[in-house]
Amino acid sequence: MNAFELVYCALMSDIIDDKIKLTQQLYILNINHKLYYKTTHKIHKISNPGRLKKPEIVRFQSVLSPADG
Repeated sequence: MNAFELVYCALMSDIIDDKIKLTQQLYILNINHKLYYKTTHKIHKISNPGRLKKPEIVRFQSVLSPADG
């Protein structure tokens, strides 16, 4: 499997599950020495990588003890 293609797919995806699966696939292929590092494809510049959706910020709420109350 071509390392550059897998990395490109992982970087461009904006779905966290896809990023995790592709990263795990890269890791397993690397351990088994099955990654191919020569490319026959044109390497594209990554101008806008996949960004995950921003999580909602949870506001901190202080908890008062009965003694403070």
